Amino acid sequence: MKWVMHRLVSNNLNNLNKQIMSDSIGIKAFENGAQFIAKDGEWVFVDKNGNENNDRSFCDVVLYEWPYPFAVVSTIDYDGAMDHNGDMILPTCYKELCVFREGMMLMLDNTNRFGYLNEFFEVAIPPQYIAAYNFKNGSAFVFDGVKWSLINKKKKV
Repeated sequence: MKWVMHRLVSNNLNNLNKQIMSDSIGIKAFENGAQFIAKDGEWVFVDKNGNENNDRSFCDVVLYEWPYPFAVVSTIDYDGAMDHNGDMILPTCYKELCVFREGMMLMLDNTNRFGYLNEFFEVAIPPQYIAAYNFKNGSAFVFDGVKWSLINKKKKV
């Protein structure tokens, strides 16, 4: 699998990027200079000073800039979220984390139920649905095992 560089880090990390690119397959960078590098088939966090955190590595990483810079990080079985300083915002305990839509993130927990997190990564609507869609125009379709419903962000049908 060929990884593509998503964004070059400029100014103070140009030399570091050249060194990392020679030793790795790809880079996914935050605007503050922190980044994930692909090494030996896994993604490793590198802080803005160039220090690698080899304590944790991930199978995949997807960067986002809203509501603030963070990454959805994936192990073999679970997703979590890490901020641009390398701190875990959410532990890797979710089977799936989707993108934020209208301030809500659709998630699948380890009991195979869907729910939603708010922009502070707090549970806004507890996992209880067999199937669910992202929010659009203030509402989302959910299936409770019996019927489909349209809910708002306060879980009102």
